[in-house]
Amino acid sequence: MKYLVVCVNRDKTREEKKFTTCREALCFATNYSKIKSSKVYKENKIVQSFKY
Repeated sequence: MKYLVVCVNRDKTREEKKFTTCREALCFATNYSKIKSSKVYKENKIVQSFKY
């Protein structure tokens, strides 16, 4: 399975990354020191959404 993480960094730049496991995607999406908000997608559906 592929997971897509779309996030907005602290410097307000948008970034997209693909991961093979849910754990890797969630670890990246919840990196509070770098990420301001993020959404984790699986098969074009939102699995999780985070905003800090």
